[in-house]
Amino acid sequence: MTSVEDYFNDIRRLIQDIPESRSERYEEQILSPNRGILRIRLRFQDRSLLEISEALIIVAEEPHWMAYRYHYQDPSGALVFRYDNTPHHPEVSTHPDH
Repeated sequence: MTSVEDYFNDIRRLIQDIPESRSERYEEQILSPNRGILRIRLRFQDRSLLEISEALIIVAEEPHWMAYRYHYQDPSGALVFRYDNTPHHPEVSTHPDH
C-alpha cells in the first residue's frame, strides 16, 4: 500500500464483503497522499452497530494510526467493546492504547 487512498480502497472492499450489513456513514478525508481520516458507522442485520474512526498516516507503505476509536454495541445499544488511543487512562499498562 503506497497511499492513504489505497488503504481506503481496501477498507471499502472489506465492508462490501460483510454480509447483511449496511453503511450508515462512510466518510473519507484525504489530507495528503499519505495522511487521512476515516469515519464509518456500520449497522448489522441484528441491529448491532460498529463505529470506526481513524486518523492515519502511511509510512514506508504501512499504515500507522495517529488516533483511532472502535466502538461496538449490541442490538439493544449496550456497549460490547470500545478500543481507542485517547490518552485518558495512564494507569493502563498499554497506555495510550486501551
